[in-house]
Amino acid sequence: MGREKATLPHDQGGTFWRHAVEQLAPLCNEVCLAGKLTATTDQMVLADQTPSGGPACGVASALQHASANAFDAVFVNPVDMPLLKTDDLQRVHELWQTHQHQIVVAVSGNESRLEPLVAIYPAQYASALKTLANAQDRSLYRWIRGQPHLCVPLPTNSCRNMNTPEDL
Repeated sequence: MGREKATLPHDQGGTFWRHAVEQLAPLCNEVCLAGKLTATTDQMVLADQTPSGGPACGVASALQHASANAFDAVFVNPVDMPLLKTDDLQRVHELWQTHQHQIVVAVSGNESRLEPLVAIYPAQYASALKTLANAQDRSLYRWIRGQPHLCVPLPTNSCRNMNTPEDL
């Protein structure tokens, strides 16, 4: 991208990170940003335990924060999916409400593509995610495949990542 994705302007106003926070806020008691953010924000920013370690490190940091603050789970919503809506996230949340000890993860496309950054991770997985964050292979996608989890189908367009200028 050439710049921090979180600070990219969103077509509905604000930035990608502001949009992600606004979509998640109605469903959570507290919204934090995990990773590095150079912009000024009123949101709590949780530093990754392993800088530049990828998404598993951000989820691990969020789960450590959740465990330390007696939260039941972490609801992950990436900043680089600017088409994701609260209604999409609500579907994930509704399934988790009835299965609070399970990982609930979105799937897109032909329903075989896990979206590990549109998911709810129960706090009980904090230790396992910390181990993953410190491993050589930090793939959340592969890790979730080996865990008990429930899937929520979402529209492919909602889960579209913006990784290149062409994607925008």
